[in-house]
Amino acid sequence: MHSEWGLANRNPPMKPAIPFLLALLLAPATAVAAPAPIEARLEATGYSFEVDGDGDFVTVIGWSDDDRSQVVYVAGHTNPFGGTEVREVFSPVMRVPEGGLDRTVANRLLRDSQERVMGSWEVTGDMLLYVVKLPEDMGVEALQSALNAAAVLADNMENELTGGRDDF
Repeated sequence: MHSEWGLANRNPPMKPAIPFLLALLLAPATAVAAPAPIEARLEATGYSFEVDGDGDFVTVIGWSDDDRSQVVYVAGHTNPFGGTEVREVFSPVMRVPEGGLDRTVANRLLRDSQERVMGSWEVTGDMLLYVVKLPEDMGVEALQSALNAAAVLADNMENELTGGRDDF
C-alpha cells in the first residue's frame, strides 16, 4: 500500500492519481446514502487517530526504512464551498522564520504546488503546511490517498528545507 506513494524512494507518483481524483471531483451528485461520519472513514484507513485541543484528528505516519515520521491532521470541521462542504488534510513542514520565507524557498514552493493535482503549500500563522482540500463526502480511498500524499510530501520538504531534521 505505501509503495504507491514512493515510500521506498520517497518520491510519490502523483500523476497516476489524476484520473481518479478528477473523476472524484467531477462526478455528478447522485441520490445515495450520506457518507459515513468522518470518524468511521478515518478508522477505515487503518491509522490510529487522536483528537487534539482544536478538535482536529491527528495521526503520525512513520517509515522504518529511514527512521522518519510525519504528523498529519484532518480538520475537525468543514468549510462551505459552492454548495458542498470541504475538509482539509494537512501536515506541518516547519516553522516559518520571522520575516517570512526567503524568495528562493517561496518560489520553490509555488512551483512545486503547480505540479500537484490535489494539495498545495500554505503558510498559516508561523507554520508551513502541505494542505489537501477534499469534498466532505470523499470516500475512504480518497481520504487514504490524501493522508499518504500529505505525509510523504510534507516529510520530503521538511527533510529538504531543514537539513534533515524530523520535527514533525
